[in-house]
Amino acid sequence: PQRRVVGVKSIVENIDGVHSDNIAYPDNQKTIPVLRSAGIWGANASGKSNFWDALRHLQHFVAFSHKNDLDKPIEEYQPFRLDSQSVEAPTLFELDFIGRDKEHYVYTVEFDRIRINYESLEFYASAKSSTLFKREFVNGKLAISFGSKLSGAKAFSCRENQSYLSVAGNTENSSKQIQDVLRFIRDDINFMSNYMSIFSPTILEKNQYLKALATLLACADTGISNVYVEEKKLNLEQIPQDLPDEIKQKFLKDFRYQPVFNHNNYPVSFSLKNESSGTRRLYDIAPMLLLGIQDGDIWIIDEIDSMLHPYILEMIIHLFHDRTINTNNPQLIFTTHCTALMNSDIFRRDQIYFTQKNGSGISELNCLDQYLVRSDTNFEKWYREERFGAIPKVKYDELREIIASMKTNAENAGGKNA
Repeated sequence: PQRRVVGVKSIVENIDGVHSDNIAYPDNQKTIPVLRSAGIWGANASGKSNFWDALRHLQHFVAFSHKNDLDKPIEEYQPFRLDSQSVEAPTLFELDFIGRDKEHYVYTVEFDRIRINYESLEFYASAKSSTLFKREFVNGKLAISFGSKLSGAKAFSCRENQSYLSVAGNTENSSKQIQDVLRFIRDDINFMSNYMSIFSPTILEKNQYLKALATLLACADTGISNVYVEEKKLNLEQIPQDLPDEIKQKFLKDFRYQPVFNHNNYPVSFSLKNESSGTRRLYDIAPMLLLGIQDGDIWIIDEIDSMLHPYILEMIIHLFHDRTINTNNPQLIFTTHCTALMNSDIFRRDQIYFTQKNGSGISELNCLDQYLVRSDTNFEKWYREERFGAIPKVKYDELREIIASMKTNAENAGGKNA
């Protein structure tokens, strides 16, 4: 069966002195170089969002597959349907990461629609890996084995459609190491897009955050000079009555405070809905910059350039590259259409990736470092010249012809909507 692997390789292989601040050493021994950020460029429908979505599916499977009922299909299984050989082929994920304990792990899982075919967790206490656990088919049955370095309770009942990492990590007396790996994948990898924000409005209750938010918005030249909150008096009658009580209470708590903005120190107030789409987008991202960057989390953002000026995007990326404030080594991985960001003044070659579909519609992910290109090359210019591919093949003449034909037909029919 074909195997599909989704991932950005963040461990740096070529330490060449270019943009050394863009490299972090988050492991305990400070020996493993990891990129602080990576960007993915490509045409529409080339697979950028599928990369984002696939990692979300992996996270969801690890976090919640322990709840899968007997014989329930694995909902995260989403095969490639344009290739007859892949429709029923298993999906393979491999996640190479530095965990909460600052140690190096590689988690691998392969599954099809109904069961796991392979699962393992490797631990690198030295240059050589040690297997903490491995599940694989032996004599036609899915069996599990454990390495000597795995401590704590190990034997747990695990269905074929459940991840062992999910089952063991969600069991109290299991290995702390397993639990921390689960927490890392479940809680420390954060996903954002232009239609979702993962932050609770309750952060508006913190005055220090409001001051920092006002500074951020002012530094981005939005014209905002002050941010404060107004308390909204909601009651249970305003909430759909068929919701559980705990959901109702959470709704009341989350929407109790609403942000209000002043511009250029004028005593005129604006609500969030009155602000520009770019300001609202920056408002949604602000908690990541003001709070999240203090943690060692991974931030994966789809279409980071949505509604934001390239200069604002550069400011966001520089915050992740700035080692004076990025002391806990969070990592930013993003997809974008903004070619202005493809700049050798900002990124190393190994921080730039491209998605492109081949003739069969399969998305391929390639790194700029694979091309023969100098570190000081004008990356954007070469990209626009189609030297790296991953650019839409726009057919303007064909489009113009069909629109002209429709216009002529409408005029001949004698009506605007004919």
